[in-house]
Amino acid sequence: MPWFTDHGIQHARNVSNISLNLASLLESTEVTFNPLERYLLCSASLLHDIGMNDLRASTRKQGSMLEEDYRKIRKRHAAVSGEMILEDYERWGLPQGDYVLAGVVSLIARAHGTSEYTNTIPDLESYGDVRNTTVRAPLLAAILLMADELDLHYQRAGKIPDEINPTSEAHDFKHRCITSASIDMNKSKEIEIGIRLSTPPSINLEDREAIERWIVAKLRRQISLVEPQFVDVYGHGKFSRAIKVTRGHVAAPKMPSKEALSIIRSEAASDTLMDHSNCLATAEDLLKAGAKLILFEGSWDKGQAIDNDGAEDLLETIVRRADAKGYLTLRSRRLLINKAGEASEILEEWVKDIHTYTYSPPDRQVGEHARRISILDMLITGISRLPQETPILLTLSFMDGLEEDAKDWILREAIPKIIDSAPRICTLGTFSGNLTAQGPLQANVISVRSFEVAEVERYLQQYDPSPYSNILSTEFSYGAIKRIAINWEKRLRGV
Repeated sequence: MPWFTDHGIQHARNVSNISLNLASLLESTEVTFNPLERYLLCSASLLHDIGMNDLRASTRKQGSMLEEDYRKIRKRHAAVSGEMILEDYERWGLPQGDYVLAGVVSLIARAHGTSEYTNTIPDLESYGDVRNTTVRAPLLAAILLMADELDLHYQRAGKIPDEINPTSEAHDFKHRCITSASIDMNKSKEIEIGIRLSTPPSINLEDREAIERWIVAKLRRQISLVEPQFVDVYGHGKFSRAIKVTRGHVAAPKMPSKEALSIIRSEAASDTLMDHSNCLATAEDLLKAGAKLILFEGSWDKGQAIDNDGAEDLLETIVRRADAKGYLTLRSRRLLINKAGEASEILEEWVKDIHTYTYSPPDRQVGEHARRISILDMLITGISRLPQETPILLTLSFMDGLEEDAKDWILREAIPKIIDSAPRICTLGTFSGNLTAQGPLQANVISVRSFEVAEVERYLQQYDPSPYSNILSTEFSYGAIKRIAINWEKRLRGV
């Protein structure tokens, strides 16, 4: 379909070739694949994306679909592919009457979807034999998932249609930035992935790093996802997590729309969030319901703006995801950087983020109280000049850096007046729980003081396959574990 990157015949052929290349690389080490296993792998590779061209996941017809319909099709296409193979397997070229073989092919194809993989593996494990021949179906599913992920380069992009939704455009741009993707066996007998990136010269450093993070993080997550199946057969994992990235600007693609860039930033920010998926869902539900004040309660090192519990990671993720939905974000990070500040300086940061408004700061000699009132008036004026339907987020990081009277004034006077000036405004803040003043607004407080061990373990597996019991059984905080992950990231990148 024209709104997605290539999921057609050429992509299927590419994935089939990559799957067989992976099988050949693996055979060069310890285990060989019999002809039936190669047939199952090749068949599933060729059919794995037929569900992407089926609209059963959408409640609307083509031509009237919304962004949510595209997401449903993308999310469910692997399961739909499996269903379509079983419904009429002879139509897809599988042997007549061999429903057992067709069942294995359908499950291997279904398992290429990240959300389907884990639940499908137990079903594949029940197929130890097909046609009285031993097959390692879970290993074949693992190979297909990685092969699908490795068909990355620019030829997947194809021609951009006249109308394309931002999500599809973001995926399209990702592929256009990859001039090549390769696999090889390194000296440690691990399969090593290499990608060559070519980004537009005009792209800023933050967005260039976001694209690279989005690509590399997804590859590492997929490696950690399939690793158990390789361990079952080989006794150890087979993919190196040190993704080799070569950068350049040769034959770079054109810049995407700002909406597509927002999607990329959102995906990259989500990749940095180690835990707190439940807190993220709660905050986004509150935002959707029209909440005006959402505060994330964590712990901070005394006298320092060091986030121990991931409140800032959560805030950053929400902001990036809101940006992708069309929000205008007015951010204040001064307190996080400087550990202290005045209320007027918070307002000043917010005003400067209204790019359509020319800000003229008041004289500092007039005193803090007068500056507050003057800048607040400027902020309200700037907001009033925006389109009335514009949803706005105000963010205030590390509220503990404000003196009590300044914090009280922000919450009791400034934010209520700002919200009165425009109906679609919400304020997000991070603090340590020492909050005595709230003002007339009802604060929705979300605690991030604990983390889910299983989520953190999954996050860490993208960096290192080692057991994490020594880390996760201690009193390490979210922040301390995140710093370990950052060090692993540097090691993998050779920094």
